[in-house]
This record gives sequence, structure tokens and C-alpha cells, in this order.
Amino acid sequence: MKIRKANISVCVLSHNEERSIERTLMALMNTDQGAFFPITVYANGCSDRTHQIVSSLAVKYKNIRSREIPIASKVNAWNTAFEEQDSEIVVFCDGDVFPEKNAVTQLQNDLLKFEDVIISSSRLFPSWKGGNIEQRLVAFMQLPLGHEYLSGGLYAVKRDRLKEKFNQFGFAGIPKGI
Repeated sequence: MKIRKANISVCVLSHNEERSIERTLMALMNTDQGAFFPITVYANGCSDRTHQIVSSLAVKYKNIRSREIPIASKVNAWNTAFEEQDSEIVVFCDGDVFPEKNAVTQLQNDLLKFEDVIISSSRLFPSWKGGNIEQRLVAFMQLPLGHEYLSGGLYAVKRDRLKEKFNQFGFAGIPKGI
């Protein structure tokens, strides 16, 4: 089965990642379509050179853009990115994650292949069996329980479908405190 291509954008959420941000961006570009999808780095509350490094890479790579956000908050950066993107699929990546070749394409394909799926995350290896549904869901989404921050390395969402879910529950985005 041939999977169609979708309108896709990548948002890198980054706080003080000057040591890893270039490697993250080069890993994202290391795909069959990496030079074609837009990548925006949401440098939130950085006190290091993250924004400057990304800005210099944006001169060389026209699909890279740096967006400086004064508040150091991953949830705020996520909500800002989610609202600013108008693509069908939005990929979120942490600024210190080094995705494997074609990881973005795989996430896109997963979302396009399954109509009811709204979020696709990177696969866990080795595959984890056992545990209750909450433990498996938390592991899959890489959202640790008992913490007061949003975590997660690499995942993609169907933007309009997720926005519908937010609206259904009266959320403007991810609530603060997650």
C-alpha cells in the first residue's frame, strides 16, 4: 500500500540546548524529505547560545527557523508551536533528541496509515509487554507520572484532529501544570 504524503512541519522545543541543537537539527534533516519540511526551533527561556546557533544554521538551511520565546516553559512553547503551525501533521522533537534516519517519515506514515490515530510516538525497543494500561500508555507517550513538566522526545500529531479533542474538553492547548 502506497502512503500519500502530507503537509508536515517539525517543531523543536529547546531550552538551553547549545550543546545538542545542531546535532538534533542535522538528524532531522537526515531523511528522504528532511530538506523539504519546515523546521522551527522554539528556543524557550534560553540563557545560552541556542537561539544564535539555530539562527546561523537558518542562513545555510532555508527550511530552518528560530523562534525565541522569553518564557522558559515547555508547555508554553508547545502551545505556541501548536497554534502557529497550520500543517496537517506537526512533529514535536526535544532539542536534545537525535532521531534515526527517516524517523519523521515513519511518524507521518503511521498517522496517515491509521485514520483513528491522532498521535504517533517513536517506538520503544525492546518492545515492552506487561504492565497495566496506564503504565503502557505513559511509557509509550514518554510522559512521566508525578512530575510537573511535559516530557517526550519525538512524536507527531494530526493537528486538526487534536485541536478538535482540545475543543471537546474545553482546552485551548495543553493545560499548564502537565
